[in-house]
Amino acid sequence: MKKFFGKFAAVAGAIILPLLLFSCKTDKAPGTDAATTTETKKEPLVVVSDRKTDYKFVRQASASYIENKLFNEFRADIASKTGAAPDFVSDSEDATEYEILLGKTSRTLSQDAYSKLGVNRFSITAENKTIAISASDSGCMKLALEKFTELFVKDGNLIVDSSLLPITFECKDEITTVKFDNTKTDRADDPYIVEHEGSYYYCWSDGEIKVARLDSLERVTRNNGKRVFSGAGKYTDIWAPELHYIDGEWYIYVAMVKGSGGNEAHRMYCLKGTSQDPTGRFNLVGQVTDKTDKWAIDGTVFRYNNELYTVWSGWEGDTNVSQNIYIAHMSNPWTIDSERVLLSKPDYWDNYTKNPAVNEGPCVAEADGKIFVLFSGNGSWTDDYSIGYLELEGSDPLDASSWTKSKRPILQKGEKTYGPGHCSVFKAADGSLWLAYHANLKSGTGWNGRSFRMQPLEIKNGKPAIMKPQLEVDLPMSKKILVGEVK
Repeated sequence: MKKFFGKFAAVAGAIILPLLLFSCKTDKAPGTDAATTTETKKEPLVVVSDRKTDYKFVRQASASYIENKLFNEFRADIASKTGAAPDFVSDSEDATEYEILLGKTSRTLSQDAYSKLGVNRFSITAENKTIAISASDSGCMKLALEKFTELFVKDGNLIVDSSLLPITFECKDEITTVKFDNTKTDRADDPYIVEHEGSYYYCWSDGEIKVARLDSLERVTRNNGKRVFSGAGKYTDIWAPELHYIDGEWYIYVAMVKGSGGNEAHRMYCLKGTSQDPTGRFNLVGQVTDKTDKWAIDGTVFRYNNELYTVWSGWEGDTNVSQNIYIAHMSNPWTIDSERVLLSKPDYWDNYTKNPAVNEGPCVAEADGKIFVLFSGNGSWTDDYSIGYLELEGSDPLDASSWTKSKRPILQKGEKTYGPGHCSVFKAADGSLWLAYHANLKSGTGWNGRSFRMQPLEIKNGKPAIMKPQLEVDLPMSKKILVGEVK
């Protein structure tokens, strides 16, 4: 009997014990406690409430002009919606508990976000009480700041719902066109437009040198221009400044008269920017001259085979008989280290006006792998002012025989367009080359009737084509648009 009950107990134990153990199982991993594995709920981060905030904005030290403008506008928008906004602090300052990181700061959260970001994307992340807004470019950053405001500014407060983070969104460029009316533009003399990192800058002289960042090429105006150089009474007759970005620095090339001399005292000078913002202050570096030190205006620069060259309009001697186009090599952006070489003097289509005859306003265009120097011929005060070009066909820019001159102007007077000239070349949003130039709506109005114009630079058979002045153009425009969230 004992044997029977012993066997029964053993069998029952073998059956019942596993059932009991099974009934006690949980979904937790062996050795863990249910209470310790419950996920901690992310509490909302109260950034601005009751018009108060403990937070600070930390923006990347290397932020571009556009990015800083976006950050300033973002802060102003937060302030208008909540009654308060975090103050800006330097990226170099020690980290604090409450921070919103704008762009690629030195903070670990920023660095981690950018290591995962990729192109055409932005992300919003949070860790403890720090928030990072990161974007691959300024266009995506604009969308990132808008999305942040949309998600987290409610009822006059800025409260970040941490449970939504991290989030990443994809952006893309969209090219559209808008109509631009060349007959309804502002006054302009020797307009210089340059594109840099997706923004356009307009440089001109009205006795002082001004630079304007254009929010859009739809409206080219001098109204928001900032003075970057005045001459301070030491330099006068400031003509035709050009803005160039060379080896990570901003430079302006400009013709000026030192002291109280007349036109015959015009020489070329180089100014250097004091920051990455070309609407900021520029300082005089010095005169740009070859050893002849003759009259010189309308200087420009270009690179060819990694060498720097300058091209300008100058006199052969000391009297105003003929303005010619010259070229020289440069050892740096303000120093000529070669003889000047004559490239062009007025001889046919560019010689309608005499005493003086005129070749001036050179600018450089690169198209189909070739270098072209566009320039203006005939008197700038006449209806016959027009644009032609020199083509570099040889391998040495300092060899005059390497250049060929156009047999006709590529742009001359036409309907409501008199004296078109002194152009600059820039890239539109779709990558196409465009001309900015001045012209007159009415015949015979000379220097007093100039207004801004622009149109595509047409290239046919590898050369600038003969064009008619366009009174209305389809201007390519680009903007970032949101594609959607990246899961």
